Amino acid sequence: MKQVISDLKLKKPQEQIHSKTPQIQTEVSLSPPLDTPLPDLKKMKRQPSKPKGVPKNNPLYKELLNLLSGNQEIANRLITRQQQLNPDKLENWILEKVVGDIKRDRRV
Repeated sequence: MKQVISDLKLKKPQEQIHSKTPQIQTEVSLSPPLDTPLPDLKKMKRQPSKPKGVPKNNPLYKELLNLLSGNQEIANRLITRQQQLNPDKLENWILEKVVGDIKRDRRV
C-alpha cells in the first residue's frame, strides 16, 4: 500500500489525468454526399399556390380578385401567408384581413 501511494506521489498530475481517460477520436463530415446532383431550378416549372380551405365563390375572394385585377396567384399567395401567420383563424377572417390590408395600403 505504501508503495502505491509513493508511486502516485511521484507521478505528475498531468500524467495521472491522461492515464485514466481513454483517448476518443471522432471524425465529422459536414459536406453533403457528392453523388446526388442538385435539381436545375431554371428548368423546373413553378406550381401555383393554392390557399387552404377558401372557396372561390366566396364574395370576399371575388372582391380580393377584383382588387388584384384578377391575379389568382397573388391572391392565393396572400391568403396562404395570412393562414401561416394566423393558423387558428377562420377562412372568412383571413379573407377580411387580406382585403382590409390591401385597401389600407392603397388608402381606398
